[in-house]
Amino acid sequence: MDKLYKRFKAGAEASEPGYYQLKSNLDATRALIEPLEAALRQSNNQLCILLGMPVRDLLPELGDGLRPDTANPKEQKIHIPRPKSDEVIVGIPAEMLLRRPDVIAAEQHLKIQSAQIGIAEAEMYSHLGINGSIGLAASSINQVFTKYSWTGSIGPSMTWNILNYGRLLGNVRVQNAQYQQFVAQYQATVLNANQDAENAMVAYMRSLDQAKYLRDSAISAKNVTDYYSKQYNQGFLAKGADSAAQYNQLFTTVNFKVTQEDASAQAEGNIALNLILLYRSMGGGWQIRLKDGCRPNLNPGADDYSLPVTATPLPRVSQPAFGAPVAMEAVPGSERR
Repeated sequence: MDKLYKRFKAGAEASEPGYYQLKSNLDATRALIEPLEAALRQSNNQLCILLGMPVRDLLPELGDGLRPDTANPKEQKIHIPRPKSDEVIVGIPAEMLLRRPDVIAAEQHLKIQSAQIGIAEAEMYSHLGINGSIGLAASSINQVFTKYSWTGSIGPSMTWNILNYGRLLGNVRVQNAQYQQFVAQYQATVLNANQDAENAMVAYMRSLDQAKYLRDSAISAKNVTDYYSKQYNQGFLAKGADSAAQYNQLFTTVNFKVTQEDASAQAEGNIALNLILLYRSMGGGWQIRLKDGCRPNLNPGADDYSLPVTATPLPRVSQPAFGAPVAMEAVPGSERR
């Protein structure tokens, strides 16, 4: 662009369209940076809220993420830490699905409704009990607190709401019907959780392949751009005149290079996003074993306010096989009464 600008200032009319074309492309590329900067700052603020601290710049704690490029160690490249794909797949137990909050809530509702059936059935039977009373009885106030003033009674009792048997039986049937409804809801919740996990896993694995292809495409586009840039410079110096064909070819390759590099960067970010979706689909609580250098340590400052969070292990529950219908007995503690 500097060479075209010098030729444009020197009065070379052939360089004027090329200069404005290249400048338009450069300004359009720069304009794409501003929304990314705004989104970066908004994500920074959201992290502060999630950490329970006032909004501030987390860049000193998080770092800039720059690492030496594997292809060119002299250049710095944004590095998004992530585990290997095989570590992710092997490290996911199937029973992690039952640690999702929605699955736990559906399971607890099922247990509560199971208890309601027992309560409704208990109302159909007689209730036996022992009644007793104790008190004071005296002929005068002076004898109230003497040992002869104490009196009491004790005896058995039985109650049976037999006249309302039809209503009680109907209530049992209602509770059973509601139990069946909660069973269906639990089955649907587990199946949806399985679908979310499978979708997230497929998206994560495919994003790895997509990032690889786009990375190779960006490298190839860079090589082509370097080649045509060299050809254009050699032709410009040798002939001393602007070659429209060479320039148009170079301009096309530069545009394609920028497009592929942008797509490659987005694909790298999608890997981390899909991994987060996979983490969320498993209900959280599953720590990926990354290297210590990849896990930043965020310590709020002295002026920041943090909320203490204690990690309470969830109870271990059984996991029905994927694809098999979830029987009522599959839910611990919710056997139909």
